[in-house]
Amino acid sequence: MQVYGGVRLSRTALDQIATSLRTGRIPLTVDHDSTAPVTTRNMTAEIVDRDDESLVVVSGEWLISAVDHYSVRHPGWSITIGEPFELSASSGAPPTGRPTITVAADAAWFDDDTIDQAAQRLSFVADARTSRMYQFSVLPDPRVIIDAADLFMRTVGWNVVGSALWSAVEWLYQHKRRRLDADPSPPTIIEIHTATFTAVVKTSDPEVAKAAINRLPELLDQRLPRHSASGSKIAPTYQWTSPPVEAGGDSGGSGHWVAPS
Repeated sequence: MQVYGGVRLSRTALDQIATSLRTGRIPLTVDHDSTAPVTTRNMTAEIVDRDDESLVVVSGEWLISAVDHYSVRHPGWSITIGEPFELSASSGAPPTGRPTITVAADAAWFDDDTIDQAAQRLSFVADARTSRMYQFSVLPDPRVIIDAADLFMRTVGWNVVGSALWSAVEWLYQHKRRRLDADPSPPTIIEIHTATFTAVVKTSDPEVAKAAINRLPELLDQRLPRHSASGSKIAPTYQWTSPPVEAGGDSGGSGHWVAPS
């Protein structure tokens, strides 16, 4: 893709993707949107070799309960992948036994230094890791995934964790690239992944993201996992919803987490 300057996956990476699709380890969503999950049946994924390339060919039954119109508008599919990298001493440091937290951000919108600086803001509460995100679509959204699955399974004071999360997210908002091919810039998507839930806030206003992060503790006891076709548990996804803001109004502070339907 032009926005990434060209990305070519190895045959090993394609094999891993195909295996993960067949076994249900990769969650399927509409338009890379974690709030629009897709359920499948009879899923297959195989590698097909051509003269100068290899492809992952996917087939199966796609069940999109809440967004059926997408099945007509989007007949194909694409994938989001991450590429770990080490830039600073903190992101490349050996494990210390502390919880691990990973910051992944779309490489078209956030450069390596920005991602690394965000991770460093989390390094005093966890072993911080960094990853470039590639969303193979027409023009990827400015999306960030903070994987704190291990962090939230351990006893860490929320005031400390919440402050670190906001510091990292604020940095990403402040240093997002301005793209001439996306004017006006689309809202930034912030996803917090834990072992028991995924929280998603989509907004151009950093104060809205801050309010959502401050209310994350509300989700810690909302453990309502759904099950995949294979029977494995899938953490539910909650979306932050804010009321419309009138001209001159303050968007920060109000809003609530919406439970999955």
